[in-house]
Amino acid sequence: RPLAIASHTNGFQLTKMPLHNKKTDANHIASIRVHLRDQPEQQLSALEFEKAWRQQIGNVPTAERIHLASTRNPSRPLIAYSLQHDDRETLLQAASEFRNKLAEHPAIYGLSDNATPGKLHFQIELTPEGRAAGLSIAEVGYQLRAAFHGLTVQRIQRGHDELRVVVRYPRENRDDLYGLMNERLRVSKNGEIPFHYIADIKEERELASLSSIDGNQAIFIEGFVDLEASTPRKVRRTINDDVASQIIENYPGLVIEPESSIRDERNFIKTLSILMPFTLLAMYVIVATYLRSYWKPLVVIFGIPVAFTGAIFGHWVLGWNFSTMSMFGVIGVMGVIFNDALILLDKYNNLKIERPNLPVIAVAAAAMHSRFRAVFLTTLTTLLALSPLLYERSEELLVFVPFVVSILGGLVLTSLFTLFILPNLVMLFEGRKE
Repeated sequence: RPLAIASHTNGFQLTKMPLHNKKTDANHIASIRVHLRDQPEQQLSALEFEKAWRQQIGNVPTAERIHLASTRNPSRPLIAYSLQHDDRETLLQAASEFRNKLAEHPAIYGLSDNATPGKLHFQIELTPEGRAAGLSIAEVGYQLRAAFHGLTVQRIQRGHDELRVVVRYPRENRDDLYGLMNERLRVSKNGEIPFHYIADIKEERELASLSSIDGNQAIFIEGFVDLEASTPRKVRRTINDDVASQIIENYPGLVIEPESSIRDERNFIKTLSILMPFTLLAMYVIVATYLRSYWKPLVVIFGIPVAFTGAIFGHWVLGWNFSTMSMFGVIGVMGVIFNDALILLDKYNNLKIERPNLPVIAVAAAAMHSRFRAVFLTTLTTLLALSPLLYERSEELLVFVPFVVSILGGLVLTSLFTLFILPNLVMLFEGRKE
């Protein structure tokens, strides 16, 4: 029977979730959820509590995997590699050595792999006597399945329900290996031969799941990084330079490749490096065509580093880690920079045409004064609309919080850039003649 027990201690509330997992229908998975109380009762942050709890748990040999995650800690592993080899024994040895090397790193925790042994099973091979009797592996398997698992002999319809009548051996004859070894198999209409005479049986235990990449058997190893001890980039560099190279030398033919978030990050950076120059060029052409100027779009580009700085600052203030989703927020802010700058520079051009005798400093100040309200209100309404997502803690929307943090931090600094720094840059370029 599933149990739900809640206990209150100083600073947090502990809830033991039901052993039966409704999402996966698995009765071998259990979870515990901790809700930290509000200030001033809360004495530890979520990350501090998670780290202390992980240190107290230690090694649990009976558990296949123990995973601790908080709302501020990424749920996806920051360390993930795949080991590939055509020989399974070599692959298992290399994976075991590679995982042991990773476990020695002080900043890596929560290591897991898919090299988990599965259930015990029997491997059946026909003897020469069994082949002489005319039996095949398929026929032997069919008779054993019918005897021990059951054979449906009739289906009875009762209204909307269907009842199956299954014939098989009694439970006492199916619970031990003795009953299997003394089973007699039919070889003709009237003849039977003992099972141990026509077949050899071996007890084996394969992996619970088999994976392959490009035709080679593969094992995936993943883990998490303690961000207070090191950064994922430094840990990966250490693994690639020291651990992976040594393992590859010890096992010829072994291939070690990054997986999961590492591969996604590399693909994202590769795609970004190809598309961003074309995107910036397209934005430059649009702004230059509209403003009829070659240098004014170049001034706007100075706001891109400002947007990136604002995103970094926002992550630092709010305590979030900069991730791939954060980069999408920076890209979104870049569009806002060009939009606000276009509004300001368009007003500057119109004022310059209407009053050509005014000095540049006066025209730039008038343009900023005229467009201040539009830029300020746009930034303010966007900040107010996105701010509720900062307090979202559901698993479905938590991944978007770094995206929102980048937009909020970038908008604050880019708005200051558009209203105060951009007019100064315009004066520096156009005011040289004065």
